[in-house]
Amino acid sequence: MAAELDGYSDSSEDLLTVRPPQSEMNSGDTGPVMTTMLKARLGDLQKALQADVAQLCADLTSLVGCIDAAEATSIRHLQVR
Repeated sequence: MAAELDGYSDSSEDLLTVRPPQSEMNSGDTGPVMTTMLKARLGDLQKALQADVAQLCADLTSLVGCIDAAEATSIRHLQVR
């Protein structure tokens, strides 16, 4: 989601900043709009977090596989001696 949407941006420095559209700020009644925008932003952040956790799990699984393979190679190398 590289494009900025009305109310929040996807830049890493601005992940949690949510602003109502200027028209809503001028009217003074931003409660319902902010609630909707916050819910949408929280949903986006939850999806991003789930993707990050899934990637970390995949990386850890790969790392464990590499460690197991290195350990098996070391054991075979020691048995040959």
